[in-house]
Amino acid sequence: MNVMKNIVSNHRIVIHTLSMVVLLSAVTITSDARAEAWEKSIGVSLGQFQGDKSSWSIPDEFGSIGFSLEMKKPSWPVSLTLDLMGAGDDRTTATSSAEDTLGNILLGLKKSWQLGNSSFKPYVGAGLNYAVAEKTFNAPGIYRKQHDKDLSYYVGAGLQWQFSDAYSLSIESRYIDADVTIFNKAVDAGGVNTSLRFDYHF
Repeated sequence: MNVMKNIVSNHRIVIHTLSMVVLLSAVTITSDARAEAWEKSIGVSLGQFQGDKSSWSIPDEFGSIGFSLEMKKPSWPVSLTLDLMGAGDDRTTATSSAEDTLGNILLGLKKSWQLGNSSFKPYVGAGLNYAVAEKTFNAPGIYRKQHDKDLSYYVGAGLQWQFSDAYSLSIESRYIDADVTIFNKAVDAGGVNTSLRFDYHF
């Protein structure tokens, strides 16, 4: 499957810009560590994206993969979050092939609560979503490929299990809003992404 490869290659400028933002954030955090300690985590997630089946060439759930960065000072009531998420699927028949891909950059805030003395933390989050959707269709004598982008919002909730000081597992669900136009047709590129995430805290 070339889903993540297509997302990265088609939106290289966005990814490079975001990488610089993450790098500069890391430098800022390191330089400011002496003033007040930061609580930070990086994570990777795998899940399923359920969208509007009528909008896509492949009317199934998309597999998804995500990468996340979270940071917070102890005195802050909420955390800052930055997520990259890619989803999609492809299908090949004897005479044609089709591929649908989605790329999302999510910047938001997250609020967590400690459940007594347990290691579980329910949380909610919301923020901005920059989405890019792409469709590709290939058949004898026909090749079509087009993408569009949208700036919208997302909301979500989850439950984190902090099973050690450095590691945690979370299950979460997010509603991601996005509307684009591809091949002169309105496409609902939003949906619900449910995933399992592994985080390293430092």
